[in-house]
Amino acid sequence: MLLTPPSAVGSIAVQLAKNVIGAKRVVGIAGGPEKCDWVVKHLGADACVDYKAGGDLRAQIKEALGGEFATKYFENVGGNILNTMFTLVARHGKIAVCGMISGYMGNKPDLSNFGQIISNRVQIEGESEKASGGSNASTIMARWGGRHRSQQRARWLSQSSSLFMPSSNNDTS
Repeated sequence: MLLTPPSAVGSIAVQLAKNVIGAKRVVGIAGGPEKCDWVVKHLGADACVDYKAGGDLRAQIKEALGGEFATKYFENVGGNILNTMFTLVARHGKIAVCGMISGYMGNKPDLSNFGQIISNRVQIEGESEKASGGSNASTIMARWGGRHRSQQRARWLSQSSSLFMPSSNNDTS
């Protein structure tokens, strides 16, 4: 399972996945070593990738995933991270989208890897905090779970080997 804070939504999702659901692996992605340290030490993620560190972002995420693909990915940033994640979501994986902060200032996201959604039969679902009246993370997980939401949410996450969610800070470079 791969997630990413340190946004408010990401922080909740990491803690739900790690402490309530018992996800097998939770990995974050954040901008800067201090944020990554906080994600691991204070939120309990298994690892965190610093997207500002430079180098091959895809290789860094893949290594943090233990060489596996993300079966669940929680998106709230967009941009380069989203485009990279299109290549790292497992066949029949799921992507929950609750934001695209990288595009809020009129930036056009690079979606050149979007074809991976089709070839890997990935399901994408969007959610708005305003529409849900609460936490995007729990709302999407609950809806993906079906009628018995809390049980299904727990099953959804516990069956994941990886879930990813990028940090939603204002630095979108």
